[in-house]
Amino acid sequence: MSKKILPNRISKIVTPEMRAKVVQGFQLLNEALGEDTLISDEDYKKLRKLADVSKLTCDDVYDIAKANQGFIEEPLTFEEITKDKEFYEFCDEIYVLKKSFDLKLEREQNLGGSEYANAMSVFENDIKDKVNRGGNNAKAVNVKNQLDGIDRKRAGSKKKIEPTTPTVK
Repeated sequence: MSKKILPNRISKIVTPEMRAKVVQGFQLLNEALGEDTLISDEDYKKLRKLADVSKLTCDDVYDIAKANQGFIEEPLTFEEITKDKEFYEFCDEIYVLKKSFDLKLEREQNLGGSEYANAMSVFENDIKDKVNRGGNNAKAVNVKNQLDGIDRKRAGSKKKIEPTTPTVK
């Protein structure tokens, strides 16, 4: 009884040049964010998060502050406020692109992984069927023995990602 092979929906090749471009792209994104800002975990948890509604409110207040810069008092400066606003918006733009990329990446990876696992399962069953049908082909028996020797209790292949943002204790 052999397993059914799924239709081949994905057949993509990543060239060494494309892989290098992807790595270079991520390095560029990392560089664009600049040096890591040191902050303790405790202080980070206390930060106000800028949600959609408060972002719109901040933008309205920013427009008023821009028209009335004389009321901005030290240590605030309009220039520093503008830097923070523009950096937030840059990060927001990248975040939206990254989320879209993450969804596409996950779907493509799952599709490729499903087809890969299915093909290997079909191959394995075909070998076992050949041997079980009385095939005395020494090569097929050798392949079946190799397949039987695989440790099937190993964990998946996800690479552990170490945190890259240093924090202050």
